[in-house]
Amino acid sequence: MNKEEGYRKRFDSTDNFLFAVLFILFTALIILISFYFNSNFTGNVVLTGSGTNEDPFVITDCAQLQAVNDNLNANYFLGNNIDCSDTKNWNSGKGFIPLGSDEMRFVGRFDGNNKVISHLVINSQSTAHVGLFGYVAGNILNLGLYNVTVTSTNAVSVGGLVGTLFGTVSNSYSIGSVNSNSPNSQVGGLVGTCIGTIADSYSAGIASSSSSNSQVGGLVGKSFGMIANSYSVSSVTSSGIVGGLVASNEGGIITNSYWDSGVSGQVISSGGEGRTTAQMKQQATYVGWDFSNTWIIDSSENNGYPQLRSFIFDIRGSFCGDGTCNNNETCSSCSSDCGNCNSGSGGSGGSSGGIVTNLPSSGTPDVTTSEDQTPQTTEDITSPKKSFDYTWIIILICIILGIAILFLLVFFLLYYLNSDSRKIKKIYRLIKEGQEEIRLGGLDNIKLAREKYNQCRTLFANLKKKEAVVYEDLIKFYNQTESASKIV
Repeated sequence: MNKEEGYRKRFDSTDNFLFAVLFILFTALIILISFYFNSNFTGNVVLTGSGTNEDPFVITDCAQLQAVNDNLNANYFLGNNIDCSDTKNWNSGKGFIPLGSDEMRFVGRFDGNNKVISHLVINSQSTAHVGLFGYVAGNILNLGLYNVTVTSTNAVSVGGLVGTLFGTVSNSYSIGSVNSNSPNSQVGGLVGTCIGTIADSYSAGIASSSSSNSQVGGLVGKSFGMIANSYSVSSVTSSGIVGGLVASNEGGIITNSYWDSGVSGQVISSGGEGRTTAQMKQQATYVGWDFSNTWIIDSSENNGYPQLRSFIFDIRGSFCGDGTCNNNETCSSCSSDCGNCNSGSGGSGGSSGGIVTNLPSSGTPDVTTSEDQTPQTTEDITSPKKSFDYTWIIILICIILGIAILFLLVFFLLYYLNSDSRKIKKIYRLIKEGQEEIRLGGLDNIKLAREKYNQCRTLFANLKKKEAVVYEDLIKFYNQTESASKIV
């Protein structure tokens, strides 16, 4: 390699190196930022269990619940009641991200263990299937939702528990508000679109849509599947197609299922049977229902509507009058829970095992964790293991990378805008072009080569620091031009 090429490549390689470093640093920064935001709620979560049917992953908080999206094929078990109030602040106000989608459906098994997820907020603006679970082709059972708020502006199917159900939902309920502003959407208090099976479940609250093309039902928006032994006391409002239980039934089978015509404000439904509020609180209304093992009607429970027995026995408070003799309660301090001291039936700190009689009208208490709220398994569920929180390390690395990129940008701009650097690069470009003209050998080519030499000489004269090697290369170029002129 001669001096001319070496000097020219020195500048080219410097530019390439700076570009490469900037590109690598910028790419690393983007990857880290993306990793941070994508793992804001799931990246640092480690669950106990292995995700199998015999050893399911155990969910004990809302971050772990969101992490279900990381493995939609696994089996899950809700270890305790969960308060998801903070989801209103997640994802810049968009809240909780539905579990499963049309592309990646939930095909596992989620056993709610008769526990309650409360105050969940979903404000979806793009997902097609919206609910706690977006799209389910697996099984959901023994799960309660309380005070859930689901809102969508661009969804096909919207439900409190499930957007689109291709699998099964059983022994579950959803209490809250479900609303869609999407055109042509199916909205249900429990399930938006049912292609699977719903059994022994109910919904309460509000199901609504502002679109005239929507289909809104108290329990299900549109059904192609099976609905059995279920009911709805949801208020249903829409300018589109409405139904107290189901808005639209496309060949589905609906048996022994009811809706409150008074609360819903609807006397029609594409399936099911409408009943007055008084009738909905009478056991005789519910033909074929199992009130010995699955359901119970008690005026003090669930505002008098049917309640799932498994939830009543599991939901226990920690105050006198909650139906449980626990904590520091005794027969003398709380005879209503622990019995009369004189009768010898009281005690301290024990559980009466009775039915809770002081639940809120919704049938679901504020979510608390007490000693009585243990998973119903033969083995104790241990607390989930938390991996090291890398959040601050990622933030620190991002700051360092940002400063490095800024420094290199400033350096590159100063280098690139430096007059000598640009002029020297141009000199070598002109030399190369001139040598090509000389190689061609025509009279006009030689004239062009001379012009390029003159341009080089002007540029060299304006350099602040006149490099000797550049001067030598210019003399060489001049001699080449003169030799070619004599030949022509």
